[in-house]
Amino acid sequence: MEKLTAELAALTARSDAIAAKQSATQVALDRALADQQRHMMEGKIDDEETDIKRQAAVDRAESSLKGFEKPLAALAANIAETQARLTKETQAVAAGKASIKLGKQTDVVENCSVRWLESTRAFIAALDTVGPVRFEMAQIGGFLRGVCSEVEMAVDVGLPALRDTVNHVRDGLAPIPQEATAPIAKPPSPPKPVTKRVFAMHALTWLDAGGQQRTIGKWYDVELPEAAADYALSVGLAVLPNDPMSAKARGQAQGHPQSSWLNDLDNHIGPNIAGSQPAQPAAQQFIRREANRPPFVVNNREGRRS
Repeated sequence: MEKLTAELAALTARSDAIAAKQSATQVALDRALADQQRHMMEGKIDDEETDIKRQAAVDRAESSLKGFEKPLAALAANIAETQARLTKETQAVAAGKASIKLGKQTDVVENCSVRWLESTRAFIAALDTVGPVRFEMAQIGGFLRGVCSEVEMAVDVGLPALRDTVNHVRDGLAPIPQEATAPIAKPPSPPKPVTKRVFAMHALTWLDAGGQQRTIGKWYDVELPEAAADYALSVGLAVLPNDPMSAKARGQAQGHPQSSWLNDLDNHIGPNIAGSQPAQPAAQQFIRREANRPPFVVNNREGRRS
């Protein structure tokens, strides 16, 4: 195989070198044709010497270019033949290695089957001694006796066929066995988000670990992200599940909350979060007039009450 590899490399290198010369000759031919055309279009029309010189350059380049065709075709055939022989030899080497490996694996199967049948039959014999005492022991012995019979018949048929496959792989009459592939490991599952269970005293909204907006009404037990739960506890929006306040309110939930009731645990804004809402204008004060008191009358001229 090493000899064929070296031969193929030499043939390929020679083919590349000739192809490079062919490309250079093609460039020379293109240049000669261009010179001839330029002379015909721009040179002296009766300059026969130059005409002959230009035509000779074109003829030489064309002849040289044509001379590369047969050598390159022959090299291509040699390269294809050598590559085919190298491929065949490579496959033969791989088949030989696979055949040897399969033969060793078959030996292991045969040895293990012999030992397994011997130990299992010894176990059956031991079970038979206690079978009259315990019914289940006799059942185990009967089951294994049937298994041994089936396994022995399968091995008697399968092992000779496996030996034939070893020879067929070596001779190229059977494909090379594929290697057993290791099971693809499942990607690790994402870590479970850390949460804390609290009892909501007010309607709440928050973003869960998946980025989804969640809401819940007041007086419900709820699992919150740890940071959101700590904030809710710190501002009185929630209490721990064992807090006495939760025992009084649990079971009195009012269903799905309205959006205006929600306290945002991420942005810290809500109707029950102190300082998070804009200040409301002071209510207009009205002065109540005492009963039976006459209204004021303003004397515009004197600027006093009368």
